[in-house]
Amino acid sequence: MKYLSVCSGIEAASVAFKPLGWEPLAFSEIEPFPRAVLQHHHPDVPLHGDFTELKEQTWIVDADVLCGGTPCQAFSVAGLRNSLSDDRGNLTLQFIHLADAIDALRSTAGRQPAWILWENVPGVLSTKDNAFGAFLGGLCGRDAAIPEPQDGWSGSGVVDGPQRVAAWRTLDAQFFGLAQRRKRVFVLALGGAGKWACADALLPITESLRGDTAPRREKRQGVAAATGESASGGGGLGTEGGVIQSQYEHVPLCADTVTSKFAKGAEALQHGAQDGGNCIPIVMAHGQANAEVVSDGEPSLTCNHEAPILMRMREGKEGGGKGPLVSEDQSLTLATANDQVLARPIAWDEELNPTEDMAGTLTRGGDGGRHAGVMRGMQVRRLTPMECCRLQGFPDDYLDITYRGKSAADGNKYKALGNSWAVPVVAWIGRRIELVRSRQ
Repeated sequence: MKYLSVCSGIEAASVAFKPLGWEPLAFSEIEPFPRAVLQHHHPDVPLHGDFTELKEQTWIVDADVLCGGTPCQAFSVAGLRNSLSDDRGNLTLQFIHLADAIDALRSTAGRQPAWILWENVPGVLSTKDNAFGAFLGGLCGRDAAIPEPQDGWSGSGVVDGPQRVAAWRTLDAQFFGLAQRRKRVFVLALGGAGKWACADALLPITESLRGDTAPRREKRQGVAAATGESASGGGGLGTEGGVIQSQYEHVPLCADTVTSKFAKGAEALQHGAQDGGNCIPIVMAHGQANAEVVSDGEPSLTCNHEAPILMRMREGKEGGGKGPLVSEDQSLTLATANDQVLARPIAWDEELNPTEDMAGTLTRGGDGGRHAGVMRGMQVRRLTPMECCRLQGFPDDYLDITYRGKSAADGNKYKALGNSWAVPVVAWIGRRIELVRSRQ
């Protein structure tokens, strides 16, 4: 399988697809730093700029897979939400034109249609102009947009058209072994005689029937009941406009945590605590740990005793907001800007315990004698680029490249990682495609 990746970024797709033996046909990216990353890791793969110009090229006939996540700023609830009126939002329709050009060339050459994989933020499901319906309609070959269901677009579903079947699903990175909450909408489409295979790949029924799915806070209609009603012709869940919508949204896997790398001479452990299916990432460090100075000159945590180090996130829609820090039992969401922190409760009590109404003083000598000193609160540091790589599923040193004559700056790394895909999520989709293809 050869894939054409557009809006490539730092190529999470290539990291995800490499174990499958898939080969990159070409990349398309316009941002300078991600282009440098691509040239570093894939010097022999053609690197193009504006992907809208590729539909005129004949070599795209060799693309068995077209994948890309067009810019999300026009759809994100953290932005202006100008949707398809924004030039960046309109690139979703240009993505369809490229997919159509590939399949037209492959049809002429007597080859099967390409698999089409597209990604974006959940905000695309709730725009005023029904951008998601327009995208689905164009991708399936309909003459008009798919009408938005009365209750809005759900987190998963499938729609048929004269040219392709398109299945969509909202997937959360926390259920794929990553210690962050990162929901993204993935659309998988396919044309030809076996076009319903895309729904089999992205919406496997067997996984929806597992007993360890993560709980939801609100009551909802179950998958089995909705399927039964739809099959009996009673309409059921979200069947308006020929759209079949289902409600399960994720693969229930336990998330692992970021490893503590600052503990010198101490055992750093990973713990992925599971609470009713929801993974709570906690990093534990034991023993004396030396402080490490990160790139911005701020010291990292110094662990003087056994205590949990809690990942905290800034509350904000789509994970990119600047709101207050939320509770410690929520896992981190990686945003484009690095406003995430690691925090640990700190407390030191010396040998002498003061009475209830009297606090002891600190001695200048600090000889550990009969004095009392108490300090309580939280100690905070930023996530390092290495930790952000791990949160997205990349190798630790993936972005350690020479850029413009010197080592790449942390700011470029944070932005590139925030704009990228979560590697394990895309790897799971790739494995599902391979499994379905093997059955055909």
